[in-house]
Amino acid sequence: MKELRDNGIFLVQWIPDEYGPGDEPGGMWFEKIKGIYNLLMCETRGIVPLLKDYADEVIWISQFFDQRYHWCIEQRGEYSFDLGFLGGPNPAQSSIRLKFLAQLITDKYDVQVGGGSFHWGDFQKKIANTHFFSNGMLIGGEMAKFYSRARIGLNFINDKLPQYELGVSNRIFKTVGSGGFLLTPDIAHLDEFLTSGKHCVTYSPTDYDDLTGKIDFFHKNDAQREKIATQGRQHVLENFNIDKITAEFLDEIKKRM
Repeated sequence: MKELRDNGIFLVQWIPDEYGPGDEPGGMWFEKIKGIYNLLMCETRGIVPLLKDYADEVIWISQFFDQRYHWCIEQRGEYSFDLGFLGGPNPAQSSIRLKFLAQLITDKYDVQVGGGSFHWGDFQKKIANTHFFSNGMLIGGEMAKFYSRARIGLNFINDKLPQYELGVSNRIFKTVGSGGFLLTPDIAHLDEFLTSGKHCVTYSPTDYDDLTGKIDFFHKNDAQREKIATQGRQHVLENFNIDKITAEFLDEIKKRM
């Protein structure tokens, strides 16, 4: 790569990661690229100032939703379960995720977890097998189908990670863009992407009672829930689709060439 730069090639790297330099395990690779790129484009706004010495210029650019890759052939309303969460337990990142999921199941909520052994490994034994939607990865249309079949899609805060705006997971766009109703932690900067009460609903990140109170309310109020899901999907497809954000990528590069 250094040879390319030395020969006048403009080098750009897009960074979807949510770790800063030196953060284990995901941020350890930054030292290997220090000084190589002309431009770094980061999905996580908070790490931009931390990388200012790693390239000529470092900027933030929004996450996106790939509406073709995640196309769902099913219509929302063919529910198979009440609550859906897609992902692993990630105990190194979140003290909340496994704790709240296990408590919801103990409290007899109809929960399905996507990902199975691929994401959960040894932690799978902490969740009864009847609560796993699949035993492998859910990607593309299958992931969209999972969110479509859930009345409510759940998201949890990564409270153990350095707080570089890490709560704004790509899961928010995947859930809402797939047509799901998203119940997500109230964290900083979320309102730059989605408006609570219009495109999703938020809860206090570590308050289980607030979470279940919102679950109970929107489980009973179908019309309000589905209106928010519909508005959210339209908002994401219009403002954060992959074509729009990719065009912004290219515009940022062209400005500098």
